[in-house]
Amino acid sequence: MISTKQFTQLTYQEKKQTLIDMFSQLKDNDISFDDTIFLLNASNKISETILDKIYLQLRDVLQNAKNMSQEKYLERLKKIEAQIKEDTEKESAEADALLDNI
Repeated sequence: MISTKQFTQLTYQEKKQTLIDMFSQLKDNDISFDDTIFLLNASNKISETILDKIYLQLRDVLQNAKNMSQEKYLERLKKIEAQIKEDTEKESAEADALLDNI
């Protein structure tokens, strides 16, 4: 994992790829991150600040995984995944609204 400072200095595409790589390495029988990886791959509407926030949260979860129960760990990962989906939908709706106004 890279430092938060290094992550914030990456380009938009590098940030997305870093997050995709991180989610791709997470293997769990209870959660599939395929939808999250797809959203990160497909969307260019997720703002850079949201990518930074996701990285911070994911990094925190991964660094503290040893200190969390399996249930809490999975709960935090599901929350991050839900946030990505929500932010993507929100950004997409805003972009669609802007296009409708043009």
